[in-house]
Amino acid sequence: MGSPTPGMSLWLKADAGVLDASGNPCTNGVAVATWKDQSGNGNDATKEANPPTFYASVLNGLGVVDFDGSQLLDVGGLASDDSSRFFVINFIDLTYSNNTIGQSGSPQYAFYPNRYIYLQAYPSGVTSSLPLTQNQWLLAELITETANVNRIRIWQNGFIGATSSGSNSSPAAGQIGAYVGSYFLRGQIAEILVYPSALSDPDRIATENYLLNKWINPPSGSLLLKRRRMMLGAT
Repeated sequence: MGSPTPGMSLWLKADAGVLDASGNPCTNGVAVATWKDQSGNGNDATKEANPPTFYASVLNGLGVVDFDGSQLLDVGGLASDDSSRFFVINFIDLTYSNNTIGQSGSPQYAFYPNRYIYLQAYPSGVTSSLPLTQNQWLLAELITETANVNRIRIWQNGFIGATSSGSNSSPAAGQIGAYVGSYFLRGQIAEILVYPSALSDPDRIATENYLLNKWINPPSGSLLLKRRRMMLGAT
């Protein structure tokens, strides 16, 4: 399986640190009170009035956190104009106005599915060219960087979906599963990794392959192709 690139500011994974209101590991069908940050930075995701639900043995024998369209968690550890963000996610509903995940506030950083991934990184927006499939797990990668003409890039399952000039200015805290308490996510999350920098291609691909091998489980030929792309310096 390997390991992700170190140096993340936030690391939430549904196979570790998903706790109930008593501080015990969640069992199947129990509400999530705290999703512990595995990065060592203490940026735990915590419940509001209506928290999401943990379900066991959903993906590759591992549990996931389920958002029913009215639930969210508060989280820190997201602030950085340059950032790399990885989400293993299943969109159960692709309606634009009913699904959001990522960071919100003013300035805003929001991540919407609307048949295509749309990243609103204040004040610019970028849409992926790769279509989404409802109720299908995928790895989404979102990278913003100010050092390279304010470049914003999106990958889906290791394939580039968008490269665009834009800018991003991120608030310190945000929400998982909603945008400012509305536009709620209807879907499931298996893992989130956030880095306070735009990762190099070798570091990005290392994290990408860790997540694909763990959750999406692609054919070996796909990984060989990704390693070849990395050796050639492709993005």
